[in-house]
Amino acid sequence: MKSKMDECLDVRLAVLFSNRGHDVRTVFDEDLSGKRDDRIFSTCIEEQRTFITQDMDFLIRLFFPPSCQGSTRKS
Repeated sequence: MKSKMDECLDVRLAVLFSNRGHDVRTVFDEDLSGKRDDRIFSTCIEEQRTFITQDMDFLIRLFFPPSCQGSTRKS
């Protein structure tokens, strides 16, 4: 599974996923920490990565419509 973890999650989770054979990156890895949500979201779509976050802003349908939410998950 290809995924990207948000800055609100402990980076040790990325290590756990990686140790299980997942291709995981964090927003810190790609210098996306503190960037706008839409930029992070579009990067995930471009990279075909599942975005793992606890950020409730990603549930706002106006900015992240259901047609795109197949690429995101709420942890």
